[in-house]
Amino acid sequence: MEVKTPEHFKKHIYLPHIGQRLIKTAVAVFICLLIYVLRSYHGLVLHSSIAAIICMQPYVEDSKRIARNRIISTVMGGIWGLLFLLLMEAVPGISSHMVLVYFIMSLGVLLSLYSCVVLKVSASAALAAIVYLCVIITYPVIDDPLRYAFDRTLDTIIGVVVALVVNMIHLPVKKHPEKVFFLHLKDIAVDRYAILPSRVLIELNRLYDAGAKICLETRWAPAFMISQMSAARINMPVIVMDGAALYDMRENIYYELMKIPEEDVRLLRTVLRKLEICVCIFAVRSNTMLIFHDGPMSEGEQRHYEIMHKAPYRNYMDGMYEDDDQVIALRFLVKSEEGDAAFEMACSLPEIRGRFRIEKYRMAKEDGWTGIYFYRADTSVEHMEQKLIERINAKNTGTPVVPVHLVPPSGAYDPEHDAAVLIGKISSEYMNVKFF
Repeated sequence: MEVKTPEHFKKHIYLPHIGQRLIKTAVAVFICLLIYVLRSYHGLVLHSSIAAIICMQPYVEDSKRIARNRIISTVMGGIWGLLFLLLMEAVPGISSHMVLVYFIMSLGVLLSLYSCVVLKVSASAALAAIVYLCVIITYPVIDDPLRYAFDRTLDTIIGVVVALVVNMIHLPVKKHPEKVFFLHLKDIAVDRYAILPSRVLIELNRLYDAGAKICLETRWAPAFMISQMSAARINMPVIVMDGAALYDMRENIYYELMKIPEEDVRLLRTVLRKLEICVCIFAVRSNTMLIFHDGPMSEGEQRHYEIMHKAPYRNYMDGMYEDDDQVIALRFLVKSEEGDAAFEMACSLPEIRGRFRIEKYRMAKEDGWTGIYFYRADTSVEHMEQKLIERINAKNTGTPVVPVHLVPPSGAYDPEHDAAVLIGKISSEYMNVKFF
């Protein structure tokens, strides 16, 4: 008999909440079915339902243009389908071999797609091909080509229009603008290089568009946040460098910096130089993060530099920082098996004890290396959160904002698969549907 260890009981399956897009898709299909009943069961409701599902998009932007493009592509698919059926009638010999018929059918897919490109509605070209196939796929069991093509086109247009109308409808909700949600990036992305799951990005953008105040936090420099979140419509400053800075990605401005005193920086550089340790220095100049190396690069620093210096938004500098630059962090790298010992050594150095907050992190994409980071002694994410709240309250004339911290559920949490759970928590706390 299998003996279950405690780890068995820590594993849970986290189910994401049912989002508005899923609900709206089901409602759109239901309306298509109702229209089918009102039409006395005329037409093929499957086509309108499929069109409604395909056309239900996560965002409602420029709906008139989208509706126009999709209707044009639907009509183009219907026209090419009709032309195919007329061709089969006009040239009876052409249908003598089904391989030839299927070749012409496939050619019609190409023409349907290409015509949408010519008409500059290429984003909806796939819909044209689908409509075309809906019209011709049952050939030769078609009695009236014109009527059949019209009905299949109409079926699809019904689904397109229903999807657009339902997508534009918003349920009445009560929002809670007094809440500020703090969400750590490591809880929604596997590492600093990972791309956000599309579902998470869509839900985040939907919340940002609805006015939710969501502050993202990361232990890494702003460059990683900019790369990962370039498609997100962030409306709040972000906390970076493990609380050492408050950065506005929209304005490229550092609102708050936990500058390390110059005498402490000089002292740490002197101590590490005596230990023959190359230190990486992060400094801010004119709202730009600059990165300097003090001493010959170690194997780890050289490897890190080769990976990072070609990436965008990172500014590696020759020489040393200037007097007006604001140093907010220093770091050196060691092999991971030496990480604990190096961390204990750094914390025990009598010359710098109490002057810094010291942390260690394993470096993603650099297997086998760990970074030992030095921040100003009073640097913390909680401190920077309070700074952000003070900034928001200073601009508000209404109710003071309330911080809400989003943390993963206990158990075997995997950001790649379970991040939608956290985003669902934001949605449920920020917006509640009003029935009365």
